Amino acid sequence: MREGYIQIIRDQLAQVPVNARVLLILSKHGHPFKKETQDKRGPEYRVPLETEMRNLMEKRGGPWELIWSDDEYADEYWDPGNNKLSTCSAYRKAINEGFDYALEVPTEFIAENTDLMFLHAIKKFKAFSSYDPNEPVPYPDWEKPLVRFFREGKTTGIYAGCPVGQYRKYVVEATVASISEILK
Repeated sequence: MREGYIQIIRDQLAQVPVNARVLLILSKHGHPFKKETQDKRGPEYRVPLETEMRNLMEKRGGPWELIWSDDEYADEYWDPGNNKLSTCSAYRKAINEGFDYALEVPTEFIAENTDLMFLHAIKKFKAFSSYDPNEPVPYPDWEKPLVRFFREGKTTGIYAGCPVGQYRKYVVEATVASISEILK
């Protein structure tokens, strides 16, 4: 399934100048619990994904940095120790540090949904003064990833969307492989 997210980022990077400084944000949903399955088994998915994303960025060349962020539960209430990086803070990092691009992919979602399109968007895109949570979400074709662009200072924020349409085959292959393993 990781390949779907890698292809999404590869396709977005093809539109970014090689010499542009890029902050690649691998966002997670986030959760408030400790010692839960996501914590115990998450590295089995995230570590290889991060390695593959780093390899992609190395091959691309140019200056870049990669960080993980949490869309949810990375706030004062759920994370009073400030141990998590919110996706909004990741975008702010890109803006404050003068990155040319902040490129985000939501690594735990296989399709857009109301959580991502509205609730998460309200929290993370507030990093951009042009974001208006009352505007309709521009998503006319659900067979293509919802790609959103924002600009703040010299930074262009790109939300790269979920693996739908041409990227869905990776999700299907992973699902079939998982079910097949269980049914052996």
